[in-house]
Amino acid sequence: MNDIKSICHVSTVHPNSDPRIYYKQVLTLASAGYEVYYITPKEAEIETPPNVHCLYLPRPTGLFSRLKNLLISFKLVLRSRAPIFHFHDPELLLSGVILKIFWRKKVIFDIHELTFDAILYKEYLHPLIRKPISIFYKFLEMGCIKIFDHIILAEACYSDYYNTNKKTIIQNYIPAKFVLERPPESIPRKTVELVYIGSVTNLRGINEMIELANLLQGKIDFRIQIIGEFESSELREKIETQLSDLDLSARVILHGKKLFTKGHEIVEQCQVGLLFMHPIENNLTSLPTKIYEYMSKGLAIIMSDFPNYTEFNSEYGSGLNVDIFNLENSVDNIIKFLTDEAGLNSIGKANIINVRDNFIWESQEKELLDVYRKMLD
Repeated sequence: MNDIKSICHVSTVHPNSDPRIYYKQVLTLASAGYEVYYITPKEAEIETPPNVHCLYLPRPTGLFSRLKNLLISFKLVLRSRAPIFHFHDPELLLSGVILKIFWRKKVIFDIHELTFDAILYKEYLHPLIRKPISIFYKFLEMGCIKIFDHIILAEACYSDYYNTNKKTIIQNYIPAKFVLERPPESIPRKTVELVYIGSVTNLRGINEMIELANLLQGKIDFRIQIIGEFESSELREKIETQLSDLDLSARVILHGKKLFTKGHEIVEQCQVGLLFMHPIENNLTSLPTKIYEYMSKGLAIIMSDFPNYTEFNSEYGSGLNVDIFNLENSVDNIIKFLTDEAGLNSIGKANIINVRDNFIWESQEKELLDVYRKMLD
């Protein structure tokens, strides 16, 4: 395999259709003329340019398969002979250290979230061991970053946590081709369509979405489309039972995980996006990509009322902030918001324009390419 102007992007967790890794970074590199070796579990058939070489891993099904994928991905990186190893998962930290020390690779760690904070809320970990693991991970990550050549941060606010001059902020904005070219037509609708797309977890507000549906039932005609994989089969069973007990199964549609493009086809048929994130540090300091995704499809947004969310909404008028832990007191405002069809259409149109003017991925491409150019000089 050729090692001239070549880069190896690796994830053992994210699927091959991951928006940030594939549709943003990999395709940007391919357009700039790089040879890209893309190592990731295969979820879907994706169209790839001739200079993108997909080297697929088995889809992880448990701890053993994830550990096995670490070994397989390491071998594939060596086979690619690419001089730059750009990885996206904390699980690959030690791979990065070994490749840097023993194979003299240039190593980039792409930080998608504050992992040390996320560990504190992992429900599969016993509460007594979460903090020690979080502290251990934070020190491990800090030590590894000192060895790596560069880190890339998906949010500007992450910079406060990483005291190094080897960092570049690459915002997780929306590729222009995924933004609606024109606002959706204002067609009168009998049913208000709401949607959530993403991982379905307690911390991302699935229980509050069910509570909202229960509060709206009998007051307006609505449906909530839930698109995404549940964090556990137990949580899905619990939610399905709740929907049945509350007679909401026809109002709240659980689609499960969908391919990136298929999920967004459903989003485009809706009017309102839901963003009921819980107040953990990662959410209190950053804005989720989901805000830009909803805006890019012409949706108004009902979102949590954290200061950073309310500030964003004050500046861009993207929707309605509510206290997700006191929805009963907000339900009248929510109903007024949802039944104002002209208002929803106006917000949707403005959101598309704001994304095109302020939150387009192409505005980040130069920063990304500069990182690679400096490493290959």
